[in-house]
Amino acid sequence: FSTVETWTLPLYLFIIGYAFLLSLFCGLLFPRSLEGYGDFKTYFYKQRAWLFAVFIAIFAVDFVDSALKGAAHLARLGLEYPIVIGVLIAGGATAAIVKNERYHAVFGVAVLTYMIAWALRGYFTANA
Repeated sequence: FSTVETWTLPLYLFIIGYAFLLSLFCGLLFPRSLEGYGDFKTYFYKQRAWLFAVFIAIFAVDFVDSALKGAAHLARLGLEYPIVIGVLIAGGATAAIVKNERYHAVFGVAVLTYMIAWALRGYFTANA
């Protein structure tokens, strides 16, 4: 939104909502207490629907954020961006429903690996 000349209340609330989702995700992923759950694994599987609902919302809002920046911005992100967003949303929806530990492990490692690779590619790319 570096090109926004006039900040409107809806735009401001959108950005605040996006930050709220990120904060909520962190709070769900790293709770202050595991009281009533025993261990993190039990907590994770009991809260997975909420956790992955917020995960999905983050990437949906990220896509809207990118679209609001304009067609040129979306074009710069390339075809990879909407494909990855779709895969993350579909994978997150599956993770919210499925209790299979292997699926969660593979999905978590795949997402983390992709995000690190994406960040490193961006870091070592000169953008004028």
